[in-house]
Formats: sequence, structure tokens, C-alpha cells
Amino acid sequence: TGARRGLVCATAGAIIRNFVRAEKLGRTMSNDTLIRISPDTARGADVCYVSYDRLPQCSTPDGILEVPPDLVIEVRSPSDLWTDALAKMLDYIRIGVPVVVILDPPTESASVYRPDTRQDIFEKDQTLTLPDALPGFSVPVARFFEE
Repeated sequence: TGARRGLVCATAGAIIRNFVRAEKLGRTMSNDTLIRISPDTARGADVCYVSYDRLPQCSTPDGILEVPPDLVIEVRSPSDLWTDALAKMLDYIRIGVPVVVILDPPTESASVYRPDTRQDIFEKDQTLTLPDALPGFSVPVARFFEE
């Protein structure tokens, strides 16, 4: 999927993980962590955060994550159509993920989706906050795309 996408995925994972660990909120996972979508379907999240409320400490499964994460971040591949990215987002929202962020390297933007609300778009010169998933979290969108 490309080196730049890999860099954005790693950066997003580090940004979320550093905040989550400092606040002792839960755990951050990456590398296409499989999340159960239906009995016979799983999707691989680029980055996800699961609070200790949803998945208590010392209970990280070896296999597919059966609990919907609190946050999923997807990084759009150069070959992905927006319809592909939106299909993933809808799957995550349907199973109970309250916040899904799609990072788009070509536009250096973050699109935030929540159930029953409009999409929020944050440009690279704006600050991303996710108060419903990560209270107190705040980061300039441009940080996700730094080389």
C-alpha cells in the first residue's frame, strides 16, 4: 500500500498510544488488528483504541477482537476509492464503534465519523480533538503527516 501510508499509520498509532498510555485509558492496537464485524467477517483496523471499560486490563485476546473499539483510525491507501474507505467506516459504526477517523495522505486531512451525525473534516492547519473517545486529546492534524 506504500511507504507514505505506512508512515502515516505508524505515526497515528504512536500519537494515540502515547496519549492513551499517559492517561492510563486502555490499549492501542495496529497492524490490521482484526475486529469482528459479523459471525463470518472481520476487518483489519490500521489503528484502534479500546478502553479498559470495554476490555479490562490483562484480557487482550490472541485472536479477533470481539469487542468494538472506542476509536478506529483508517489511513486511506493511494489505491483506495473513497467508497472503499466509507464502507469500512460504516461497518465499524454498525458494530458500535463510536468514532471512526479516516486520515487522507493526499489532502493531509482527517475525516471524523460518528453514528447519527455529520462528518467533521479537519484540515492540516486545524487541531483534531476527540472528546467522546479520548477526553483531553488534542493534536494538530499536520502531525499525522510529518515525514
